[in-house]
Amino acid sequence: MGHESTRGGALFEQTLVEETLLTLKGLNHSDKSVRLAQLINSYVKALELGLTIDQQITARSHLGNLFWEMQFVSSEDPAKVKDLSDCPTYMRTLTELETAVLLDSQSTSQGFAERTFQALALPKLDWLWAIQSGKTRKQSRFDAALSYLFQKVKLLQYLGEITLPCISYQIGRYYTESEKNIRIGVEWLRRSVDAEDYYDVTDGVSTTSAIAEKFKKDAFTALRFYSGQRR
Repeated sequence: MGHESTRGGALFEQTLVEETLLTLKGLNHSDKSVRLAQLINSYVKALELGLTIDQQITARSHLGNLFWEMQFVSSEDPAKVKDLSDCPTYMRTLTELETAVLLDSQSTSQGFAERTFQALALPKLDWLWAIQSGKTRKQSRFDAALSYLFQKVKLLQYLGEITLPCISYQIGRYYTESEKNIRIGVEWLRRSVDAEDYYDVTDGVSTTSAIAEKFKKDAFTALRFYSGQRR
């Protein structure tokens, strides 16, 4: 196992260098897809050979972002996505990034404590969790969707007070639309409006910036409607 782990670590380090040196913006559509697939395969192979927990966290974080890029190469508009099961690459993004966060919560290094590291993963997870909760809501009831989202809130608690716009909006919406507790719903809508968007890290130009902005605007609109109600 030690020999395999050493091979995995070497492949991991090599892939990190290759990814760093690669300028995806300079590639055409076909070449970009090929290079993304090669990097993904290299990280997957490294994980199979065996990595330390910190290497696993980094590898899965990079994998999640590469799958995200792969989805954008396919020209899928995020605004049109209603069900992640129709988008396997988004599902892999969700799986890899969520696993990275879970491993990080169990690690002594906790790299996700750094805002620059958070900005690469949490905004994507935020939107993917929100979309997935919508599917849960349709298949089940509000309680199941709320339970799903609160599991994600709990997952991030080790990082301190982090409030994300998309899942906060969904929690607020589920509470208000189901009339379970409009007061609590309004509070979550307020949290969405004031939520972390990492604009100071991404300069507002990341692929998730428009998504976060839309959810914040929706939360503000809903807040104006519900803020006058009392329960």
